[in-house]
Amino acid sequence: MPFGKPLAPVSASELGFSGARLDVLNFDETQHKLLCEELKHLYTAVTRAKNAVVFFDSSPQAHAPFYYYLARLGLARVVTGQLKLEEGKDLHQLGLSKSKSTPADWIRRAQTMVRTANFDAAATCFRKAGNSSRAQACQAQAKLQAAAELDEDQEEAKAQALRFEAGYTLLGTAVNAPPHEADAAERRDWLLLAAAALKAAGQEAAAQQISAALGNVAGRAAQAAVAGPGGLRGGPVRSMT
Repeated sequence: MPFGKPLAPVSASELGFSGARLDVLNFDETQHKLLCEELKHLYTAVTRAKNAVVFFDSSPQAHAPFYYYLARLGLARVVTGQLKLEEGKDLHQLGLSKSKSTPADWIRRAQTMVRTANFDAAATCFRKAGNSSRAQACQAQAKLQAAAELDEDQEEAKAQALRFEAGYTLLGTAVNAPPHEADAAERRDWLLLAAAALKAAGQEAAAQQISAALGNVAGRAAQAAVAGPGGLRGGPVRSMT
């Protein structure tokens, strides 16, 4: 048996399975060909879960054998009412916990999303971490991604609107972000990207003002970002930490 543990003394009636068929069913390749895929899904669910896995099946006859087997192994319990993790049962015997993701956990997930240019997901993670400034910057970069994917000939107005909105969002975030939510290098990166976005949106004057405020070197970098990788059609200018 798993872990060398004996079967738990659980009866079918205690689990509400009286009358259900619990005997072994002979495997029939023609009738049970989907079993392999089902077991793959089960393996994924069990091995990926952080806290608990909940199985639900509306048919008592269908789920009784599997539920009974898990209960006998001491790996699960059958809940007929509200599901709660019970101290001394699930938390101790099954190695489960009620732990929640910390802000540091969400930051790490956000950084992973930024590295893969999944800015919408990164924005959600930063928001859960309590960093609204980085969340706004990621949302702006997601809009720049969306603009880059549009057909410039047929949807130019929509692309311009997305760049306009993203540019001013990045500008406002760089200027107004609290000190604990963004460092100087991040603000500079957001300003560079804001200048590039606004220039691409036809806001030449605003882009020039940002470039002038950053200096000539920053201005040249912003111009290069318009067409280069990592700018309007690529990932972030700099990964947020």
